Amino acid sequence: MVQADGISIAEARSILGHALEALICGDLRAIDLFVEDVGGDSPNMCVRTRDELANQMLDRVGAFSNVEFAIDRLERVDQEFVASWHMSGVHTGAVLLNEDEFFEASGLPIELSATTHVAFRGRRIAAFRTAYDGSDPFELLRRRPTTGPP
Repeated sequence: MVQADGISIAEARSILGHALEALICGDLRAIDLFVEDVGGDSPNMCVRTRDELANQMLDRVGAFSNVEFAIDRLERVDQEFVASWHMSGVHTGAVLLNEDEFFEASGLPIELSATTHVAFRGRRIAAFRTAYDGSDPFELLRRRPTTGPP
């Protein structure tokens, strides 16, 4: 893997901004931001190749609308970057997470905060690992809207 100093903070922020939002929304136009043998881990995704990543992203297409995404902080730590980020949106489409949990559209607002560790190879993402602060997507999508007092 390329040393972290092989890519600037500004370049990393730009690439990560596109890549992380694409992972959330299933935007395959960003798939070339990842190397062929990308490794990725989070509570709702485990991939070892770009083809596996593309399949996971396809499962997210149309799941969220009104998505707002922002990187709050990005720093270089040893040979990787650590990005703290948040997103909000509305769960308006079906989504399959981690190839085994299917969620119909719920209309629920979704807010996530997470930290993602990222290693680059050249100007592409070679590995990423995400941990959610508070609720992860599974927990948020399992909620059911209430229809009134019991």
